[in-house]
Amino acid sequence: MHATSGDINVLGFDPAKQRNKLVYKIGAVFGQTSRLRYHLTARDTFTLMGKLFDIPKQQLEKRLKYLIDKFEIGDMINKPVRKLSL
Repeated sequence: MHATSGDINVLGFDPAKQRNKLVYKIGAVFGQTSRLRYHLTARDTFTLMGKLFDIPKQQLEKRLKYLIDKFEIGDMINKPVRKLSL
């Protein structure tokens, strides 16, 4: 049995018909390119991306704190990306 377009729903969206809206909601990243900006700090890059994706400041700060704690990167988050190891 093959699923038809109307059979699949992700976060209230039909991926076949509403791909752009769905991708916007889940923050998908395609390809192998880094989203970190070479001359900015990692924190500044996350802030920039948060603005580009319309993430409210309070929500972005909460996510950023979670990621910093989860990956133990507090000592690196304010360094320019160019000074971080790949």
